Amino acid sequence: MGDLTGIDPPRMDWSSSDLPTAFTSFKQYCELIFSGPLAGKSEEEKVTYVLLWVGQEGLRVYNTWDMTPADRKKLGVLWDCFKKFLEPKTNYRLSRFHLQKYRQSAGESVDEYMMRCKLQAKKCNFRDVVETDERLVEQLIIGIRHSKMQEKLLGRDATLTLDGALDIVRTFEATVTDMQLFSGETSIHPVQHDRHPNKRQQREYSGSRRTCKYCGGTHPAGINSCPAYGSKCVACGRLNHWKVMCRAAEWGRERAESRGRGRPAPRGHVDHSRQRSKSRHKSPSRGTDRSATVHNVEREACLEQGFEKLVFDNVDAENDTRSEVYASLDIQLGVKHATLKVKVDTGAQGN
Repeated sequence: MGDLTGIDPPRMDWSSSDLPTAFTSFKQYCELIFSGPLAGKSEEEKVTYVLLWVGQEGLRVYNTWDMTPADRKKLGVLWDCFKKFLEPKTNYRLSRFHLQKYRQSAGESVDEYMMRCKLQAKKCNFRDVVETDERLVEQLIIGIRHSKMQEKLLGRDATLTLDGALDIVRTFEATVTDMQLFSGETSIHPVQHDRHPNKRQQREYSGSRRTCKYCGGTHPAGINSCPAYGSKCVACGRLNHWKVMCRAAEWGRERAESRGRGRPAPRGHVDHSRQRSKSRHKSPSRGTDRSATVHNVEREACLEQGFEKLVFDNVDAENDTRSEVYASLDIQLGVKHATLKVKVDTGAQGN
């Protein structure tokens, strides 16, 4: 055994569910050793090695055979006896049936799948190599996992060989693998949206989970977690909030209610500016300009994103029965100042 230093000796797996295949692999390994490290051994010595490697189960089978002393020294006769002993346990029709049931498993490459098919095909008793390759091409089309490859292979003519079919599927699998790697990289480095939320929005979205003022639900902190961010409100047409939380719609409802109750409207809001407006009202008379004593209307609003209106429900002019009333609005936006003269809709004139 010194000639086999560093080499694992062959072992016949008698517990295998497929003994003919196990014996074929065992025999192949033995022949490699006999043509390599043990090439100088005599045939009788090689028979001894085989009987050592087949184990106790193999020796029991060997002892049941009626062989002449001369045959017991021949390696070829020993191989034939083992083959005949195992052959009755196989049925080539059953082997062909099993081959037709083979399917490519998830994560199994086409080469690994075809290796299983080729090993099974050896037990199918096909006439020659040509028939074997034809059956394997058919099995490749039947068992491949990719429907696109099945269509492509079925579209080829009768000149398609097994090697050609395998090359087509190998190329496809390599392409799929590359695309998966590419998709994995893009998912790690996603494209950043060009969104620049202002500081007020970031503060409003910060903190732990709470009811969101833009979508009405709860979600993790951060504007990108809000499902309403980037969507358009169906009530006012503005961005980044939903109708259920729309302040414009709420103001409309409160305005209608306040008119019925005689209360002033709620404060108006527009894009993070501070606005103060005052109104001075004059009631012109026919032929003369006569000022009426009116209330100064002052309104201060913290204007929020998405609203551009400041609404006055009423302007009161005391002791004046004129049909036309004008108001001057002094508007202060930061350091800028402007005066706007507007006509008040008193409802006294019809259009």
